[in-house]
Amino acid sequence: MNKIDALNLEWSSAPSRDRQMATLVCNYLRYMGYEVLEDIMFLGCNLINKYKPRLYFNVGPIGAKTNFKVMKYARGRNIVAVSLVAEGNFRTDKNTIGQFVWGWNKKKVLYENLNMQWSERTRNATYEYFPQLKGKVKVSGAVGFDIYKISKNKSQKEFLEKYHKSNYKKVIGVGCWDFGAFHPEDRRHKTVMKLYSESDKIRFNKDQSDFNKVLLEVISKNKDILFLLKEHPGVLLGRKASGIEGAEKFDNALIIKNEESIINCIS
Repeated sequence: MNKIDALNLEWSSAPSRDRQMATLVCNYLRYMGYEVLEDIMFLGCNLINKYKPRLYFNVGPIGAKTNFKVMKYARGRNIVAVSLVAEGNFRTDKNTIGQFVWGWNKKKVLYENLNMQWSERTRNATYEYFPQLKGKVKVSGAVGFDIYKISKNKSQKEFLEKYHKSNYKKVIGVGCWDFGAFHPEDRRHKTVMKLYSESDKIRFNKDQSDFNKVLLEVISKNKDILFLLKEHPGVLLGRKASGIEGAEKFDNALIIKNEESIINCIS
């Protein structure tokens, strides 16, 4: 294969947060005349070997173990690597900043050549607590926010007509968390339980149950309001893990996962 200039790998081709953020960058690189390939993270090492890109970049190399391993592999192949920050508006206090800077990177070694953060606030805090990173963190702004300016989002009328919900004048959006990793049938369970105690697991399971109970009660008592329930794109156990099981029986509940971007849902 001919070499390409830039390779970007994310989890999904659906219009999810990470993909939209990365594609904004990819499209601009194409506009500047570079050869760019966007593909799936789970073929990462094979694609790096196949295309031998000059540059590899990923929105969130610390947010999942696979992302981290592929980033480390790219640098091991001596490919220039850049990371963005998916969870960019992060807390900068001493007790939590490490989660946002390192995530799955347990050895706290920045393998990529540059990490692009949202703001001077986060960059300065990163330098304060991790001075070894000076010169390796730059401020790019929150790349994904550009989509609000350049994308023609669906109007509420257009959105509701598509799902045959035009009779509703009021809509409440609910962004779902993913409780799935605290269930044995989820493939992440063993890994997650190395990080949490059994009492933590009981607490999260109770949170899931309580959230579900309250949500269904609120939906049932507000028939004139449409509840737009947006599942996390990484959820593996469906509605149960999203805490919305049973919502599908209500006419005034609309469940969305990858069918629409979060931007269209907000719009």
